[in-house]
Amino acid sequence: MKNKNIDLDSLKSKYLKRCYNLNSEYLIKLNRSADQAQINNVICGLNQEFFSLAVNNDKEYIEYELIYGLKKTVLSGISILLDTKLSTNDRDCLVIMFAKDIAELSDQDSIDVYNTLQMMRRSLYEKYNYYTFNPTEFSNAIDKNPIIIAKNVKGIIPVRLVDKIQTYKNIFNFDKCNVENAGCKHVYLLFNARNNLTKIGQCIDPKRREKTLQGEEPEIHLLVAWKAPVVIEKKLHNKYIKKRVRGEWFDLSFKDLEEINVIMKNRQRKPMTNNI
Repeated sequence: MKNKNIDLDSLKSKYLKRCYNLNSEYLIKLNRSADQAQINNVICGLNQEFFSLAVNNDKEYIEYELIYGLKKTVLSGISILLDTKLSTNDRDCLVIMFAKDIAELSDQDSIDVYNTLQMMRRSLYEKYNYYTFNPTEFSNAIDKNPIIIAKNVKGIIPVRLVDKIQTYKNIFNFDKCNVENAGCKHVYLLFNARNNLTKIGQCIDPKRREKTLQGEEPEIHLLVAWKAPVVIEKKLHNKYIKKRVRGEWFDLSFKDLEEINVIMKNRQRKPMTNNI
């Protein structure tokens, strides 16, 4: 979702003006006034976190808040104020920034959070009789600018969703990744889209390993492979041991994968230690 024409300073300024910290008093009041089941479940201790949405204005345009809250020691949250007067690009970019902040608070994957927020927005627009679509659905189409005809709607609003697997591959520049069998050891990352777990493993032929595992789990995808000694795999296992789910499978986030990419890029510059 990179765009060279994005004014980052302007976006940051808009974000700071539209993003708010929410205390427990505000969230309890919101729960009482809007009968928010998601918030109530957290207040009652049934869940630890919630996503919610509140509409402030639905007359000439729709103004609404995307809300995230969690309860660790106390109930707290953050929200962002959006409206249909914003450009499509600005709305998507502001949601990306909001998703990153939520990921920092909750240790969730920022891509999952972003897509959750975008689906909430789509549901809202559809409720108010707008037609919505995901622009990335047309990325492989012959006509990159298709004509969409929608009858009896107030308008058409694009809401961009992110392909998680492709985004993960982009972190490691997968298209240029050399994973051919060269008779030497590779350290690789495989991602299982079914359960969101990432395998940190080592073998001589990562592509063959991918195909073998796909026989049992079709949603497994090779993200990257590096020519590296087995000790590198062990050190990565040790670094993310708290996120190990079973065997070589780890519950890694987008941020963790970015960190691994930096580690492996720096490996040739200086030796890896036990505290990589």
